[in-house]
Amino acid sequence: MDFPGRLVTTASGIRVFVVDEGTGDDTVVFIHGYALSHISFRFQIEHFRNSRRVIAIDLPGFGESDRPKRFSYDWFDYLHVLCEVLSELTPDPFHLVGHSMGGALSMLISSAGRQPVKSMALIAPYVFSHSFQMPRALIGSSFMKFGMKHIPRALFDRFMRVAYARKSVLTRNLLDYYWEKAERPGSHSALHGALKTLSRPSAITSALPDIRVPSTVIWGDLDAMVPVRHARVLAERLGDAPLHVIEGAGHCVHEEYPDEVNSILEKWWDSI
Repeated sequence: MDFPGRLVTTASGIRVFVVDEGTGDDTVVFIHGYALSHISFRFQIEHFRNSRRVIAIDLPGFGESDRPKRFSYDWFDYLHVLCEVLSELTPDPFHLVGHSMGGALSMLISSAGRQPVKSMALIAPYVFSHSFQMPRALIGSSFMKFGMKHIPRALFDRFMRVAYARKSVLTRNLLDYYWEKAERPGSHSALHGALKTLSRPSAITSALPDIRVPSTVIWGDLDAMVPVRHARVLAERLGDAPLHVIEGAGHCVHEEYPDEVNSILEKWWDSI
């Protein structure tokens, strides 16, 4: 199911899987959400590689990237790795598209000013502390760490289904794909570490005033992971960024309604 790609090795020895397809005047970089991989952007990769250079990155701990033992999975470790990989891949300005956790990381990248980000499209990102429903004390506990190592398949599937309002999009093959990734050595620590990071988005909220790149926000009105009311707050905090709310869509709006999202992205990039 994975797209063809290659591993980019960072200075610290972490191998990051990258899909790099298509050619064109524009380069677009996609960063996926928690527990997902580049495959969540399959409809965007297939569509935009015909007219643009498309780069999709598997975050450390997920997809085909390494699950390093000494990686903390916090915001700034991710930022360091992503900036290193992006510097290796392209010196030219690029459009950044981030979903969920990847949206939060996109904001961190843009605010840091280390990369030539041309524009940013945020798809239901985690950004405000009240976005996360689970108590932090529970997330950081030994009980939760143990639970991540022994999560039943049925519970994993149930968690994944919460992210989709259109349940038919999350096929059995796709569930099997994500389960296989989640069962690889080191994945349980990655899932737990990244979950702890998601529960502490203050670094992202603090970065908002430093974002200077043109930004747009995309959300599903039935998002059960990050409520759509946060979309309006985020758009305002980004200087009244254009906001697109898609009816009938859940957290993975770009998978559930790919044609609509692709049209929004294309018009957005053409306007920059």
